[in-house]
Parts: sequence; C-alpha cells; structure tokens
Amino acid sequence: MNTYMKSTRARLEMLERQNRWLTIIAGATIVMLLIAAIGGPVVIRATSIKKADETDNVRTELTLKNDAVGRYIKEEHGKDRLQAIHNTEDAGLYLRNDQKTTRTGIAQFAHGVALHRVKPEGAAVLNLKDEGRLRFFDNDGILTNEIVASASER
Repeated sequence: MNTYMKSTRARLEMLERQNRWLTIIAGATIVMLLIAAIGGPVVIRATSIKKADETDNVRTELTLKNDAVGRYIKEEHGKDRLQAIHNTEDAGLYLRNDQKTTRTGIAQFAHGVALHRVKPEGAAVLNLKDEGRLRFFDNDGILTNEIVASASER
C-alpha cells in the first residue's frame, strides 16, 4: 500500500472515531434535555379544566363553583351525573339522574356523615356527632322513624 493510501486510511479512521464521539455526545445531550423537560414537575394553574368529547361536549370538569372544588362527570348533553365536591367544611359524592335529582349521596358535614339524597324524600339519613342518629323519610319528606344512639348507650 502506498503512503498516500495509508495516510488517507489513517485520516478516515480518525474521522470515524471523532464522528462516533460526536454522535455519543449529541445523543447524551438530547437524552438529558428530554429528561429535564419531561422529568420535572409540571404545574398548571387554571380556574377550570374541562375535557370535551369528539363532538365538543364537555364530559368532565374540574373547577371551583360556589367556593367548592369539584369534579363533575357529565352526560352527553352536559348535565352532571357524578359530582365529587369539597369545600372548607364539607365533602360529598353525589350520583344524579338526568333530571339533576340526586339519587344517592354520601357527604361529610360538620355534624357527621350523611347517606342521603339532597332532598330527603324516601331516604335514610345517618348523622354522627355527639349522638348517632338514623332517620327514615317517606316520599313526601316526612320523618317516619328515627333511631338515636346517645353517648350514654355506647
């Protein structure tokens, strides 16, 4: 092999080594930039976050309404079907029908826990505070029965 070929081959091998190192450095830099961009915490500040379906109907919403933070799952026409709500004093989970009537609910209030409908018609309400109280209401909202467990009976 002549001298020219040897020097060309040596130069080519040197360029290939440099190219490998540059490729490794560029790849590592890209990976570090991706990790920095993806791996860090992301904070989104908004008063409401809504997710719409393909026909642009809002189907779920995370928002602040009437000083209560709530998650609202909606049916296709936008009516709330499931509500999870929390404010400084209360928290509740409500299942509603298509007429916006609460069918089932569980809530934590200052007086205890209530298993109920928003209107007590035909419902049982369990309250806990100083005494346990289970109340039964008929369809007209009239109290039909009540069981009270005072602190002395426990």
